[in-house]
Order: sequence, then structure tokens, then C-alpha cells
Amino acid sequence: MKRRAISIQNPMKTTIAISPTETTSDLNDILWGIKWFDMKWSLLYRFYMFSISRHVRKHDAGFYFQGSLMEVLESEMELDRDSLLIVRYPNADSFLRLASSSIFSLKSRLATLAIRKFSFGFARRIYNHSSFAAGSTDCRQCYYLVHIFQTDTRRLQMLQQDIQHFANNNVRLYFAGIKTAQIRRSKDDGTVTKPPFFMDGILLWESDDLGSLWKFSQEQWYLAFKIQHKSNGLYLFNKEK
Repeated sequence: MKRRAISIQNPMKTTIAISPTETTSDLNDILWGIKWFDMKWSLLYRFYMFSISRHVRKHDAGFYFQGSLMEVLESEMELDRDSLLIVRYPNADSFLRLASSSIFSLKSRLATLAIRKFSFGFARRIYNHSSFAAGSTDCRQCYYLVHIFQTDTRRLQMLQQDIQHFANNNVRLYFAGIKTAQIRRSKDDGTVTKPPFFMDGILLWESDDLGSLWKFSQEQWYLAFKIQHKSNGLYLFNKEK
């Protein structure tokens, strides 16, 4: 049975809730946490990531992509950030158990110090690997074209149909997702905070040749695809090892 919203309280008496943004969202399904932010203290953030890795695995979650900006190809100031983290959660309960644990809550204060201007929410993956060549999860010398965009519901519904024609021998689709759920935190005093999650969709294209990604982004059919959206940000990224 689909659940429309679920919540849990952490040791600091803060209630953390996840609510769907789509009528078809199912919080029992796999969720992809998308953290899009600017880095302030990279060494501190690396330590934070190392310190939480065991806790993430303990809750059956896993880091899927962590990368940093190389070059801005198309700037949309509202959307621009320099760091991206994608985490796979088997369901909403997995995230809530992790986020409400005492140790994780304490360690998350390191992330608060290390980053700024962060956007966070959940996406669902929208393509089938068998449809076309998909990116590898262990590429050692690959580069990534990150495409963040805002669009309308009709275009989101057609997104899977659109993108499955784009991949070629040099460029593979590594990840495609659309917004499916958001997080909300509320305290006993009635204070409610909701991290911004302004992207409607995110695409990651992978190649071992940087020039191929740039050329790919300038193809006429990709330019035609972009102009159908309200806002676009395109960025070349390195994947953190």
C-alpha cells in the first residue's frame, strides 16, 4: 500500500517527515537523495563523509555519485552549485532511520559547517538500463555532464521517452531522475523548516572524453530538448574517488 507521508522523531525532539511531490509517488520504493550544494570546507566535508559511511551502509543505503564542478557550460544563477551527492535509499524508512539516529545527527553538524547554499530532496529514477547504454558505476577516468532543470508536469511525463534517443557510443546516461518527495523538519515549538529542492529533474551523462560531453551538449537535438524547459543549468563535473 502506498504511503502518502511518513515521519520520525530524532533525539533532539525534531520530527523529520517525508512527503511525496507526485500523485504516483510510493515511499516504499527506492528513493535517490539529491544533495546539490556549494562547498565551503572540502577537507571537513571529506572527513564528514568518511565518518558517516558506516552508518549509511548500516541502513542499507549507498553513495552512488559524489562530484565537484569543473566548468559551467550554461549558467542559471538560481540553480548553480559546485558539488553534487546522490545517495540511494531502499525506501523512505531507511532515510528516516538514518537521519534520526543520535550519532548521525551529531555528525551532520560537520556538514552544516562544511557546506552552504544546499538543496536537498528525493528523486525517482526514470529509465530502464536495458533501454540503452547506461553509464558504469566504477569508471575511473570519466567526466560527467550534469543537467539540472525546471519544467512542467507534461514535459516530465515525456522525459523518459525523450532521453532514450540521446545516448551514443561516446556518451552514456549515468543517472536520470525527477523530483518525487521532499523533507520537512518540525520542532516542538512549532518551527518548521523545509530544505529547498528547486530542481524538477536531473540528468547525468558520462564519458571518458571531456570533449565528447561538450559536443553532446551542443548538438541541435539536445539544444531543442533544453528549450522545452523553464530553466536549465549545465555543468561539467569530476567524480570524487
